[in-house]
Amino acid sequence: MEKIDKAVEREMMKTGAMGTEPVTVSIVLTDVEKEEFLNCDKYNSKNYWWEFDGTTLIISYTEE
Repeated sequence: MEKIDKAVEREMMKTGAMGTEPVTVSIVLTDVEKEEFLNCDKYNSKNYWWEFDGTTLIISYTEE
């Protein structure tokens, strides 16, 4: 999902993270976006940790 990837990328640029440090963002998703996210295998890997608080996705990314 482009919206999530861009938010993570912006946070990495803002904090100067090089991928070895975890980067965490919170993103409000619509119900449709939430369903799309839950059906996307990309974010079910060791590089991502995520949870929902209602419609807010809290996602962390690290390349390590």
